[in-house]
Amino acid sequence: MQFLSVIVLLLIALVVLVNAYMPVRYRICWLLACNLVFISLFSWLSVIVVLLLSVFNFYMAQHVQGKRPVFLLNLGINITALIACNYITGFGFHLQLIGFDVHPALLTLGLSFYTLQHIAYVVDCRKGRQIAETRFLPFLFASTFFPKFLSGPLIKYRELNEQHGRIILKESYVQGFNRLLLGIFKKMVIADRIAPGVHSVFDFPDAYSGLTVFAGALLFTVQLYFDFSGYCDMAIGTAKMLGYELPENFRMPFRSVSVTEFWRRWHMSLIRFFTDYVFYPVSYAWRRHRYLSAAAGITLTFLLSGIWHGLGLSFLLWSLCHLLYLQVELATRKIRPARSVVFKGIGSLFTILAVSFSNIFFRSTGTDNLLQHWNSLTRHFFPEDYVAEVLAPLAVGGQQADLFNLYLTAFFAASFLVMEKRMNVLSEKKTFSIPYAVTLCLLILLFGVFAGGEQFIYIQF
Repeated sequence: MQFLSVIVLLLIALVVLVNAYMPVRYRICWLLACNLVFISLFSWLSVIVVLLLSVFNFYMAQHVQGKRPVFLLNLGINITALIACNYITGFGFHLQLIGFDVHPALLTLGLSFYTLQHIAYVVDCRKGRQIAETRFLPFLFASTFFPKFLSGPLIKYRELNEQHGRIILKESYVQGFNRLLLGIFKKMVIADRIAPGVHSVFDFPDAYSGLTVFAGALLFTVQLYFDFSGYCDMAIGTAKMLGYELPENFRMPFRSVSVTEFWRRWHMSLIRFFTDYVFYPVSYAWRRHRYLSAAAGITLTFLLSGIWHGLGLSFLLWSLCHLLYLQVELATRKIRPARSVVFKGIGSLFTILAVSFSNIFFRSTGTDNLLQHWNSLTRHFFPEDYVAEVLAPLAVGGQQADLFNLYLTAFFAASFLVMEKRMNVLSEKKTFSIPYAVTLCLLILLFGVFAGGEQFIYIQF
Protein backbone atom coordinates (compact mmCIF):
# COMPACT_ATOMS: atom_id res chain seq x y z
CA MET A 1 0.00 0.00 0.00
CA GLN A 2 1.15 3.53 -0.75
CA PHE A 3 1.77 5.61 2.37
CA LEU A 4 0.33 8.64 0.60
CA SER A 5 -3.03 7.26 -0.49
CA VAL A 6 -6.68 8.15 0.03
CA ILE A 7 -7.12 5.22 2.42
CA VAL A 8 -4.18 6.24 4.60
CA LEU A 9 -5.26 9.91 4.67
CA LEU A 10 -8.81 8.89 5.66
CA LEU A 11 -7.41 6.67 8.40
CA ILE A 12 -5.26 9.55 9.67
CA ALA A 13 -8.36 11.77 9.76
CA LEU A 14 -10.27 9.06 11.67
CA VAL A 15 -7.44 8.56 14.18
CA VAL A 16 -7.15 12.31 14.80
CA LEU A 17 -10.93 12.70 15.20
CA VAL A 18 -11.33 9.81 17.66
CA ASN A 19 -8.20 10.87 19.55
CA ALA A 20 -9.61 14.37 20.00
CA TYR A 21 -12.62 13.00 21.93
CA MET A 22 -10.80 10.12 23.64
CA PRO A 23 -10.29 10.50 27.41
CA VAL A 24 -6.66 11.34 28.08
CA ARG A 25 -5.96 8.18 30.12
CA TYR A 26 -7.04 5.95 27.20
CA ARG A 27 -5.24 7.80 24.40
CA ILE A 28 -2.01 5.84 24.59
CA CYS A 29 -3.91 2.53 24.27
CA TRP A 30 -5.96 3.87 21.37
CA LEU A 31 -2.91 5.19 19.54
CA LEU A 32 -0.91 2.02 20.22
CA ALA A 33 -3.68 -0.02 18.57
CA CYS A 34 -3.68 2.43 15.63
CA ASN A 35 0.12 2.10 15.36
CA LEU A 36 -0.07 -1.69 15.00
CA VAL A 37 -2.98 -1.52 12.54
CA PHE A 38 -1.11 1.06 10.46
CA ILE A 39 2.02 -1.11 10.29
CA SER A 40 -0.02 -4.21 9.44
CA LEU A 41 -1.52 -2.44 6.41
CA PHE A 42 1.94 -2.54 4.85
CA SER A 43 3.53 -5.67 6.30
CA TRP A 44 2.53 -8.19 8.98
CA LEU A 45 6.18 -9.22 9.14
CA SER A 46 7.01 -5.76 10.45
CA VAL A 47 4.46 -6.10 13.26
CA ILE A 48 6.04 -9.36 14.40
CA VAL A 49 9.61 -8.05 14.16
CA VAL A 50 8.91 -4.79 15.97
CA LEU A 51 7.12 -6.65 18.79
CA LEU A 52 10.03 -9.06 19.21
CA LEU A 53 12.68 -6.35 19.13
CA SER A 54 10.68 -4.11 21.47
CA VAL A 55 10.31 -6.90 24.05
CA PHE A 56 14.01 -7.72 23.74
CA ASN A 57 15.22 -4.12 24.14
CA PHE A 58 12.69 -3.37 26.89
CA TYR A 59 14.05 -6.11 29.13
CA MET A 60 17.70 -5.76 28.14
CA ALA A 61 17.68 -2.04 28.97
CA GLN A 62 16.84 -2.93 32.56
CA HIS A 63 20.04 -4.95 32.93
CA VAL A 64 22.70 -3.10 30.92
CA GLN A 65 23.89 -0.59 33.51
CA GLY A 66 27.30 -1.71 34.71
CA LYS A 67 27.13 -4.93 32.67
CA ARG A 68 29.28 -4.58 29.57
CA PRO A 69 28.67 -8.13 28.19
CA VAL A 70 24.90 -7.60 28.35
CA PHE A 71 25.23 -4.28 26.55
CA LEU A 72 27.46 -5.75 23.83
CA LEU A 73 25.00 -8.63 23.36
CA ASN A 74 22.14 -6.17 23.00
CA LEU A 75 24.08 -4.05 20.52
CA GLY A 76 25.07 -7.13 18.52
CA ILE A 77 21.48 -8.43 18.31
CA ASN A 78 20.16 -5.05 17.14
CA ILE A 79 22.83 -4.68 14.47
CA THR A 80 22.32 -8.29 13.34
CA ALA A 81 18.58 -7.73 13.04
CA LEU A 82 19.19 -4.56 11.07
CA ILE A 83 21.48 -6.30 8.60
CA ALA A 84 19.38 -9.45 8.35
CA CYS A 85 16.03 -7.77 7.72
CA ASN A 86 17.40 -5.13 5.39
CA TYR A 87 19.58 -7.34 3.25
CA ILE A 88 18.13 -10.85 3.41
CA THR A 89 14.83 -11.18 1.57
CA GLY A 90 12.31 -13.94 1.94
CA PHE A 91 12.93 -16.93 4.20
CA GLY A 92 16.14 -18.03 2.51
CA PHE A 93 19.62 -16.62 2.80
CA HIS A 94 19.88 -14.85 -0.50
CA LEU A 95 21.75 -11.60 0.09
CA GLN A 96 20.39 -8.73 -1.95
CA LEU A 97 21.63 -5.16 -1.94
CA ILE A 98 19.00 -2.53 -1.41
CA GLY A 99 18.23 -0.77 -4.65
CA PHE A 100 15.49 1.52 -5.80
CA ASP A 101 13.80 -1.36 -7.58
CA VAL A 102 13.15 -3.27 -4.35
CA HIS A 103 9.59 -2.82 -3.13
CA PRO A 104 9.42 -1.77 0.53
CA ALA A 105 6.91 -4.56 1.29
CA LEU A 106 9.78 -7.04 0.80
CA LEU A 107 11.67 -5.40 3.63
CA THR A 108 10.83 -4.96 7.27
CA LEU A 109 9.36 -1.48 7.30
CA GLY A 110 10.92 1.17 9.49
CA LEU A 111 13.50 -1.23 10.94
CA SER A 112 16.47 1.07 10.34
CA PHE A 113 14.80 3.89 12.23
CA TYR A 114 13.33 2.12 15.24
CA THR A 115 16.49 0.02 15.63
CA LEU A 116 18.54 3.21 15.95
CA GLN A 117 16.04 4.48 18.53
CA HIS A 118 16.33 1.21 20.47
CA ILE A 119 20.14 1.48 20.42
CA ALA A 120 19.97 5.10 21.61
CA TYR A 121 17.56 4.12 24.41
CA VAL A 122 19.74 1.25 25.66
CA VAL A 123 22.91 3.40 25.50
CA ASP A 124 21.16 6.15 27.49
CA CYS A 125 20.05 3.59 30.10
CA ARG A 126 23.60 2.26 30.35
CA LYS A 127 25.06 5.77 30.73
CA GLY A 128 22.46 6.79 33.30
CA ARG A 129 20.90 9.44 31.05
CA GLN A 130 17.62 7.51 30.95
CA ILE A 131 15.87 5.52 33.67
CA ALA A 132 14.88 2.16 32.20
CA GLU A 133 11.14 2.01 31.54
CA THR A 134 9.23 -0.52 33.65
CA ARG A 135 5.94 -0.27 31.71
CA PHE A 136 5.94 -2.06 28.39
CA LEU A 137 3.00 -0.30 26.70
CA PRO A 138 4.58 3.20 26.70
CA PHE A 139 7.81 1.68 25.41
CA LEU A 140 6.02 -0.18 22.61
CA PHE A 141 4.09 2.99 21.77
CA ALA A 142 7.36 4.90 21.35
CA SER A 143 8.74 2.14 19.09
CA THR A 144 5.68 2.02 16.85
CA PHE A 145 4.33 5.60 16.82
CA PHE A 146 3.02 5.54 13.27
CA PRO A 147 3.70 9.12 12.05
CA LYS A 148 7.46 8.62 12.46
CA PHE A 149 7.60 4.83 12.17
CA LEU A 150 8.52 4.43 8.49
CA SER A 151 11.15 7.16 8.03
CA GLY A 152 11.47 9.21 11.19
CA PRO A 153 12.21 11.86 12.33
CA LEU A 154 14.24 10.07 15.00
CA ILE A 155 13.28 11.03 18.52
CA LYS A 156 14.70 9.84 21.83
CA TYR A 157 12.44 7.80 24.09
CA ARG A 158 12.38 10.26 26.96
CA GLU A 159 11.48 13.13 24.61
CA LEU A 160 8.39 11.30 23.37
CA ASN A 161 7.48 9.78 26.73
CA GLU A 162 7.34 13.20 28.40
CA GLN A 163 4.53 14.26 26.06
CA HIS A 164 1.87 11.73 27.10
CA GLY A 165 -1.35 13.23 28.43
CA ARG A 166 -0.85 16.76 27.09
CA ILE A 167 -3.86 18.89 26.28
CA ILE A 168 -4.23 19.31 22.53
CA LEU A 169 -4.88 22.97 21.75
CA LYS A 170 -6.88 24.20 18.77
CA GLU A 171 -3.74 25.76 17.39
CA SER A 172 -2.15 22.32 17.25
CA TYR A 173 -4.85 21.09 14.89
CA VAL A 174 -4.43 24.13 12.64
CA GLN A 175 -0.63 23.91 12.57
CA GLY A 176 -0.74 20.15 12.13
CA PHE A 177 -3.15 20.38 9.21
CA ASN A 178 -1.09 23.11 7.56
CA ARG A 179 2.06 21.02 7.88
CA LEU A 180 0.34 17.90 6.57
CA LEU A 181 -0.96 19.83 3.57
CA LEU A 182 2.49 21.26 2.88
CA GLY A 183 3.99 17.77 2.92
CA ILE A 184 1.39 16.46 0.46
CA PHE A 185 2.15 19.38 -1.85
CA LYS A 186 5.90 18.74 -1.76
CA LYS A 187 5.42 15.06 -2.48
CA MET A 188 2.70 15.08 -5.15
CA VAL A 189 3.35 18.33 -7.00
CA ILE A 190 7.16 18.41 -7.02
CA ALA A 191 8.82 15.12 -5.99
CA ASP A 192 6.53 12.79 -7.95
CA ARG A 193 6.67 15.00 -11.05
CA ILE A 194 10.46 14.86 -10.98
CA ALA A 195 10.60 11.09 -10.46
CA PRO A 196 10.09 9.91 -14.09
CA GLY A 197 13.05 11.97 -15.31
CA VAL A 198 15.28 10.56 -12.57
CA HIS A 199 14.18 7.01 -13.40
CA SER A 200 14.89 7.70 -17.07
CA VAL A 201 18.54 8.47 -16.32
CA PHE A 202 19.34 6.00 -13.57
CA ASP A 203 17.16 2.95 -14.14
CA PHE A 204 17.85 2.21 -17.79
CA PRO A 205 21.08 1.08 -19.44
CA ASP A 206 21.21 3.83 -22.07
CA ALA A 207 24.64 5.36 -22.58
CA TYR A 208 23.89 8.96 -21.63
CA SER A 209 26.38 11.77 -21.72
CA GLY A 210 28.10 12.74 -18.48
CA LEU A 211 26.20 16.03 -18.40
CA THR A 212 22.91 14.13 -18.61
CA VAL A 213 23.95 11.91 -15.70
CA PHE A 214 24.98 14.93 -13.64
CA ALA A 215 21.73 16.76 -14.49
CA GLY A 216 19.84 13.63 -13.45
CA ALA A 217 21.74 13.59 -10.15
CA LEU A 218 20.90 17.26 -9.58
CA LEU A 219 17.26 16.47 -10.30
CA PHE A 220 17.41 13.51 -7.92
CA THR A 221 18.84 15.73 -5.17
CA VAL A 222 15.86 18.04 -5.54
CA GLN A 223 13.45 15.08 -5.69
CA LEU A 224 14.97 13.51 -2.58
CA TYR A 225 14.63 16.75 -0.64
CA PHE A 226 10.99 17.35 -1.52
CA ASP A 227 10.14 13.66 -1.11
CA PHE A 228 11.79 13.21 2.29
CA SER A 229 10.99 16.62 3.72
CA GLY A 230 7.42 16.13 2.47
CA TYR A 231 7.19 12.88 4.43
CA CYS A 232 8.62 14.59 7.52
CA ASP A 233 6.13 17.45 7.19
CA MET A 234 3.31 14.91 7.07
CA ALA A 235 4.74 13.04 10.07
CA ILE A 236 5.24 16.20 12.13
CA GLY A 237 1.80 17.54 11.18
CA THR A 238 0.00 14.29 11.99
CA ALA A 239 1.83 13.92 15.31
CA LYS A 240 0.99 17.50 16.22
CA MET A 241 -2.73 16.86 15.70
CA LEU A 242 -2.38 13.83 17.99
CA GLY A 243 -0.73 15.89 20.73
CA TYR A 244 2.95 15.11 20.12
CA GLU A 245 5.87 17.20 18.91
CA LEU A 246 8.43 15.56 16.63
CA PRO A 247 11.81 17.21 15.97
CA GLU A 248 12.48 19.08 12.76
CA ASN A 249 14.44 17.11 10.19
CA PHE A 250 15.28 19.81 7.62
CA ARG A 251 16.16 23.49 7.86
CA MET A 252 16.42 24.87 4.31
CA PRO A 253 19.51 22.78 3.37
CA PHE A 254 19.85 24.26 -0.12
CA ARG A 255 20.84 27.56 1.50
CA SER A 256 23.96 25.99 3.02
CA VAL A 257 27.29 27.61 2.12
CA SER A 258 29.32 24.46 2.84
CA VAL A 259 28.83 20.72 3.01
CA THR A 260 29.44 20.92 6.75
CA GLU A 261 26.53 23.34 7.08
CA PHE A 262 24.46 21.18 4.72
CA TRP A 263 24.69 18.29 7.18
CA ARG A 264 23.56 20.57 9.99
CA ARG A 265 20.42 21.28 8.00
CA TRP A 266 19.72 17.91 6.30
CA HIS A 267 18.21 14.86 8.06
CA MET A 268 19.00 16.57 11.34
CA SER A 269 17.55 13.87 13.61
CA LEU A 270 19.80 11.19 12.06
CA ILE A 271 22.83 13.48 12.27
CA ARG A 272 22.00 14.15 15.92
CA PHE A 273 22.00 10.39 16.56
CA PHE A 274 25.38 9.85 14.89
CA THR A 275 26.78 12.96 16.59
CA ASP A 276 25.68 11.90 20.07
CA TYR A 277 26.45 8.19 19.83
CA VAL A 278 29.37 8.02 17.37
CA PHE A 279 31.09 11.36 16.77
CA TYR A 280 31.33 12.59 20.38
CA PRO A 281 32.52 9.25 21.87
CA VAL A 282 35.15 8.81 19.16
CA SER A 283 36.30 12.43 19.36
CA TYR A 284 36.53 12.15 23.14
CA ALA A 285 38.63 9.00 22.84
CA TRP A 286 41.05 10.92 20.57
CA ARG A 287 40.82 14.18 22.53
CA ARG A 288 44.58 14.48 23.00
CA HIS A 289 44.96 15.00 19.25
CA ARG A 290 42.97 18.11 18.33
CA TYR A 291 42.71 17.69 14.57
CA LEU A 292 42.70 13.88 14.62
CA SER A 293 39.87 13.77 17.15
CA ALA A 294 37.48 15.59 14.81
CA ALA A 295 38.80 13.77 11.74
CA ALA A 296 38.40 10.34 13.36
CA GLY A 297 34.88 11.21 14.51
CA ILE A 298 33.83 12.41 11.05
CA THR A 299 35.39 9.38 9.36
CA LEU A 300 33.62 6.78 11.47
CA THR A 301 30.35 8.73 11.44
CA PHE A 302 30.09 8.82 7.66
CA LEU A 303 31.31 5.28 7.13
CA LEU A 304 28.59 4.03 9.48
CA SER A 305 26.06 6.35 7.83
CA GLY A 306 26.88 4.83 4.44
CA ILE A 307 26.52 1.30 5.83
CA TRP A 308 23.23 2.26 7.49
CA HIS A 309 21.82 3.38 4.15
CA GLY A 310 22.88 0.16 2.46
CA LEU A 311 25.62 -2.33 1.74
CA GLY A 312 27.46 -2.10 -1.53
CA LEU A 313 30.01 -0.13 -3.49
CA SER A 314 27.63 2.74 -4.33
CA PHE A 315 26.84 3.59 -0.69
CA LEU A 316 30.50 3.25 0.29
CA LEU A 317 31.53 5.70 -2.45
CA TRP A 318 28.73 8.06 -1.42
CA SER A 319 29.97 8.11 2.17
CA LEU A 320 33.60 8.52 1.03
CA CYS A 321 32.57 11.51 -1.09
CA HIS A 322 31.08 13.32 1.88
CA LEU A 323 33.94 12.22 4.07
CA LEU A 324 36.36 13.86 1.63
CA TYR A 325 34.28 17.05 1.46
CA LEU A 326 34.14 17.37 5.24
CA GLN A 327 37.80 16.57 5.78
CA VAL A 328 38.82 19.22 3.24
CA GLU A 329 36.55 21.79 4.89
CA LEU A 330 37.92 20.85 8.30
CA ALA A 331 41.51 21.24 7.11
CA THR A 332 40.85 24.61 5.40
CA ARG A 333 38.49 26.15 7.95
CA LYS A 334 41.04 28.80 9.02
CA ILE A 335 41.98 29.96 5.53
CA ARG A 336 38.56 30.15 3.90
CA PRO A 337 37.30 33.69 3.25
CA ALA A 338 34.80 35.52 5.41
CA ARG A 339 31.15 35.01 4.66
CA SER A 340 30.56 37.82 2.22
CA VAL A 341 27.61 37.80 -0.16
CA VAL A 342 29.86 36.54 -2.96
CA PHE A 343 31.29 33.78 -0.77
CA LYS A 344 27.81 32.67 0.27
CA GLY A 345 26.69 32.49 -3.35
CA ILE A 346 29.76 30.53 -4.46
CA GLY A 347 29.58 28.32 -1.37
CA SER A 348 25.91 27.49 -1.93
CA LEU A 349 26.51 26.65 -5.60
CA PHE A 350 29.50 24.46 -4.76
CA THR A 351 27.56 22.69 -2.01
CA ILE A 352 24.62 21.82 -4.28
CA LEU A 353 26.95 20.58 -7.02
CA ALA A 354 29.07 18.57 -4.59
CA VAL A 355 26.07 16.93 -2.96
CA SER A 356 24.53 16.19 -6.37
CA PHE A 357 27.76 14.56 -7.55
CA SER A 358 27.78 12.25 -4.52
CA ASN A 359 24.16 11.35 -5.22
CA ILE A 360 25.23 9.74 -8.51
CA PHE A 361 26.61 6.96 -6.32
CA PHE A 362 23.67 7.07 -3.92
CA ARG A 363 21.07 6.72 -6.67
CA SER A 364 22.82 4.17 -8.89
CA THR A 365 20.92 0.88 -8.90
CA GLY A 366 23.95 -1.42 -8.95
CA THR A 367 27.65 -1.74 -9.67
CA ASP A 368 27.18 -2.11 -13.44
CA ASN A 369 24.89 0.91 -13.51
CA LEU A 370 27.39 2.90 -11.46
CA LEU A 371 30.32 2.00 -13.72
CA GLN A 372 28.32 3.00 -16.79
CA HIS A 373 27.56 6.41 -15.29
CA TRP A 374 31.19 6.85 -14.30
CA ASN A 375 32.26 6.02 -17.83
CA SER A 376 29.87 8.69 -19.15
CA LEU A 377 31.23 11.27 -16.72
CA THR A 378 34.87 10.63 -17.61
CA ARG A 379 34.74 9.79 -21.34
CA HIS A 380 31.67 11.44 -22.81
CA PHE A 381 30.66 14.40 -20.69
CA PHE A 382 29.42 16.95 -23.25
CA PRO A 383 26.62 15.82 -25.59
CA GLU A 384 26.30 16.73 -29.25
CA ASP A 385 22.62 17.69 -29.00
CA TYR A 386 21.66 19.28 -25.68
CA VAL A 387 17.90 19.12 -26.24
CA ALA A 388 17.82 15.50 -27.42
CA GLU A 389 20.51 14.13 -25.11
CA VAL A 390 20.00 16.19 -21.92
CA LEU A 391 16.53 17.71 -21.74
CA ALA A 392 14.62 14.85 -23.40
CA PRO A 393 15.75 12.11 -20.96
CA LEU A 394 14.83 14.38 -18.01
CA ALA A 395 11.50 15.50 -19.51
CA VAL A 396 9.76 12.15 -19.47
CA GLY A 397 5.97 12.09 -19.73
CA GLY A 398 4.32 8.83 -20.66
CA GLN A 399 6.32 7.39 -23.55
CA GLN A 400 7.75 10.63 -24.90
CA ALA A 401 9.57 13.76 -23.89
CA ASP A 402 7.40 16.34 -22.16
CA LEU A 403 9.39 19.55 -21.92
CA PHE A 404 6.39 21.43 -20.52
CA ASN A 405 6.27 19.08 -17.53
CA LEU A 406 10.00 19.59 -16.91
CA TYR A 407 9.76 23.38 -17.10
CA LEU A 408 6.61 23.46 -14.94
CA THR A 409 8.15 21.23 -12.28
CA ALA A 410 11.36 23.26 -12.30
CA PHE A 411 9.27 26.41 -11.84
CA PHE A 412 7.41 24.90 -8.86
CA ALA A 413 10.61 23.65 -7.23
CA ALA A 414 12.54 26.90 -7.76
CA SER A 415 9.61 29.06 -6.62
CA PHE A 416 9.18 27.02 -3.46
CA LEU A 417 12.90 27.14 -2.61
CA VAL A 418 12.91 30.92 -3.06
CA MET A 419 9.81 31.29 -0.85
CA GLU A 420 10.66 28.40 1.50
CA LYS A 421 11.11 30.52 4.60
CA ARG A 422 7.78 32.23 3.98
CA MET A 423 6.04 28.89 3.39
CA ASN A 424 7.44 27.54 6.65
CA VAL A 425 6.14 30.58 8.50
CA LEU A 426 2.68 30.14 6.97
CA SER A 427 2.58 26.48 7.95
CA GLU A 428 3.26 27.45 11.57
CA LYS A 429 0.44 30.02 11.83
CA LYS A 430 -1.88 29.37 14.75
CA THR A 431 -4.95 30.64 12.93
CA PHE A 432 -6.46 28.95 9.92
CA SER A 433 -5.51 30.67 6.65
CA ILE A 434 -8.02 30.14 3.85
CA PRO A 435 -5.70 31.50 1.08
CA TYR A 436 -2.89 29.16 2.21
CA ALA A 437 -5.09 26.07 2.35
CA VAL A 438 -7.02 26.81 -0.84
CA THR A 439 -3.86 27.58 -2.84
CA LEU A 440 -2.13 24.36 -1.82
CA CYS A 441 -5.27 22.28 -2.37
CA LEU A 442 -5.77 23.73 -5.86
CA LEU A 443 -2.13 23.12 -6.78
CA ILE A 444 -2.39 19.54 -5.54
CA LEU A 445 -5.63 18.89 -7.43
CA LEU A 446 -4.44 20.54 -10.65
CA PHE A 447 -0.80 19.45 -10.78
CA GLY A 448 -0.43 16.60 -8.28
CA VAL A 449 0.51 13.12 -9.49
CA PHE A 450 -2.39 10.86 -8.51
CA ALA A 451 -1.96 7.92 -10.88
CA GLY A 452 1.37 6.13 -10.58
CA GLY A 453 2.60 8.15 -7.63
CA GLU A 454 5.73 6.78 -5.99
CA GLN A 455 6.39 5.37 -2.55
CA PHE A 456 8.47 7.62 -0.30
CA ILE A 457 12.15 7.09 -1.09
CA TYR A 458 13.41 6.76 2.49
CA ILE A 459 10.93 3.99 3.30
CA GLN A 460 13.41 1.80 1.41
CA PHE A 461 16.16 2.31 4.00
